Amino acid sequence: MVITTYSFTISTDMPGGKVNTITLVNEIGKSSITIAVDAINTDGDTLDIVMKDALSTAEETTLHGDITGPAGGLLASHDNSDTIIDIETVKVQEEDNTVTTDGGFQETTTGFGITGGTGAETDHTICWPFDISALELQFNTEEVHRGDFVSLVIGENTIVGTITSDISTASAWTSQNYTVGQIVTYDAGAPYNTRVYTCTTNTVSNEIPTNKTYWQHGYEVPVGQTVVDNIYKGYEIRLDDGTNNDYCDRVLKVDSTNLKIYLETDPTNSYNASTPTYVKASVLMLRNHEISTPWRVIVGESKIGGSGVKADTTITTRYTNMDGVENKRLVPSVEYMQ
Repeated sequence: MVITTYSFTISTDMPGGKVNTITLVNEIGKSSITIAVDAINTDGDTLDIVMKDALSTAEETTLHGDITGPAGGLLASHDNSDTIIDIETVKVQEEDNTVTTDGGFQETTTGFGITGGTGAETDHTICWPFDISALELQFNTEEVHRGDFVSLVIGENTIVGTITSDISTASAWTSQNYTVGQIVTYDAGAPYNTRVYTCTTNTVSNEIPTNKTYWQHGYEVPVGQTVVDNIYKGYEIRLDDGTNNDYCDRVLKVDSTNLKIYLETDPTNSYNASTPTYVKASVLMLRNHEISTPWRVIVGESKIGGSGVKADTTITTRYTNMDGVENKRLVPSVEYMQ
């Protein structure tokens, strides 16, 4: 395989003279192009699409139509609107405590029935046909909801790029020396219990993984530029090669310099960079919230301003029915500026 770069002029080849690299990675990944994206870089007016191998003639046509400008193919229909989730700043006027935005305020309810059966999950997904700034989500619980769990997921499993080197599962730590890049699991006892660690400096005296001089907490994954450009600490990650997929929990660290991310858990499968293996990100605003006493649950009340959500971004309420009782219903309410 030969890394191949395809260069374009943003001002003349891209719609409106603008490009969104994270969206472009998704568009290429969902197309008929079989070669994976290695990186997408911009430098001034230049756009470089770096592929892990040379495209066939048909794939080049799919990507850009032909070599003359402006570009055709995928590039001509590229959605260059802002990244899927963009945290906005909403101005607060202290003198009268009012919020100023470019749109109007609205509130809507989005109730749904809950599937019966012990441990059954119900996903209720909505989206808006225009950009919104979400201010607050709330829902009332009753006794029938006690002990159940609720999560709120934004843009679930959005492709943000690919891995750039092969990866495999971690092995249990043993008292020996390790070299840079080796990954182990280690039980440090309560409250840490078993975690995954990556060796960042060769050990010399069988140093244990909790020694931060030699080890980094987290499972190291080499990734492309678009991944480090578009994810942050706390995002939830799934690795997917089209055959296997693994949920690796949260991002613990983003190393933008060395193009690596560190994940909370290691995958149960091995993955090859050439397959390709995609990195999929989700943002959890509410994470496994256990319902206790009947109450009104409010998400976002303690923050100033709103969270920007782009048009057609999915917002999923995931409800886990722990006791299996049928005929439950949950009615979330969303307040937003449009």
